[in-house]
Amino acid sequence: MPTPGYVWPEGTALHFIDENGLERAEIGTLTGATGTVPCIWIEGDSIHYIDE
Repeated sequence: MPTPGYVWPEGTALHFIDENGLERAEIGTLTGATGTVPCIWIEGDSIHYIDE
């Protein structure tokens, strides 16, 4: 079972487990980045991910 702080891309959303153990998700903005799924990185003050 995932623990708080666990992060993963699923579909077009970035999912994470919050401090209470609840799953949350945010849909990002399309930027045209390419790469291999799953891929997550931080650039400046933004979190980027490659979705499916």
